[in-house]
Amino acid sequence: MNGDAPPVELDGDGRFVMDRWVDSNTAILYAGRRAAVRENLDEGFGADFLLTIKFDDAGNWKIVKTHPMSEKEVEKRDKGE
Repeated sequence: MNGDAPPVELDGDGRFVMDRWVDSNTAILYAGRRAAVRENLDEGFGADFLLTIKFDDAGNWKIVKTHPMSEKEVEKRDKGE
């Protein structure tokens, strides 16, 4: 993981973070979102994905793969593993 890349905040509950470059045309991006249930702020839901993005020579990009992350994968990522 690239710990040097600052997260891009969507709002207070979501973010995009460049995870790593696979090669000169392919990047892995982490996208996470959390929200609380309005009636009970201790309960909520979330979604975490790794997105594989390909860039062409003109700078255009396309998401070529999405990977929904399990809770265990998110915990490992948060620990820096």
